[in-house]
Amino acid sequence: MTDVASALEYLHHDRGPNHVVHCDVKPGNILLDDDMVAHVADFGIARLFGEGDSMTQTMTLATIGDVYSFGIVLMETFTRRKPTGEMFVGEMNLKQWIANSLLPDAAIVEVVDADFLGAEEHGRLNIMIDVASALEYLHHGHGYSEQVVHCDGKPNNILLDDDMVAHVADFGIARLLGGGDSMTQIMTLATIGYMAPGGDLIRESGIPYTIVRPCALTEEPAGVDLIFDQGDNITGKISREEVVQICVAALESPYASGKTFEVKSVVPFSDRQNPTPEKDYNVYFKTLKDGITGKEILEQDPVPV
Repeated sequence: MTDVASALEYLHHDRGPNHVVHCDVKPGNILLDDDMVAHVADFGIARLFGEGDSMTQTMTLATIGDVYSFGIVLMETFTRRKPTGEMFVGEMNLKQWIANSLLPDAAIVEVVDADFLGAEEHGRLNIMIDVASALEYLHHGHGYSEQVVHCDGKPNNILLDDDMVAHVADFGIARLLGGGDSMTQIMTLATIGYMAPGGDLIRESGIPYTIVRPCALTEEPAGVDLIFDQGDNITGKISREEVVQICVAALESPYASGKTFEVKSVVPFSDRQNPTPEKDYNVYFKTLKDGITGKEILEQDPVPV
């Protein structure tokens, strides 16, 4: 599966100016060589995309098909079941069968191929299931009209508790999306961040955004004065609680829309007995400029070599 994922990553992103979407990812198109290395084959209906900002959204939507199909292949591999199996009739399909195994009274081991997992693999699978369940909850399952997109899914943001249960952490750049049919495409584009994380993907998607780049997060209370900057020019620390408040304010402020910025605390943290008055974050947001991401700063003023 790693070989196939690497092949799709190469086709989608690493072929220079041109990008390839396979459009027919399935077990019959995955071939093994003599060394048991997997290769993606049969490009009969593949699509080639060229350069240009106008291609970004088309390319993003097209890759959804490949990623979804790869997910089905993963399910077939873990369960040794085919989506066309006789047990899948009516509304029951492979995806739903596996989803049902994640319910509180069910067990994932009942659907995983018994010959597939040893003790170590079983533990790793449980971690992946915990993370997948957390993302499903954020995207669809928490019962509110808003959906949360984490935007920074990576191993360092997955924490294990004493019972080896995995939790998704660090919502410093997460996005809160409202309900309604108009949000469907925005939600789809935003979740692609898990496939190719990074600010450039969000900026190029054409959807409204604010990208907050916090410095090192601490568990200190919010309230100290802040420094906002643009262009990857600052380092320091900032309260995790403060970052959450900044993100909530950015969702409501027109001055933060389309901006990318870093933020840190001005002074060292200290114990405070009295609560700090709430900040007007618009004072900071109004100082931000459009299009300053750090990369542009370097292009305008290159560092001598």
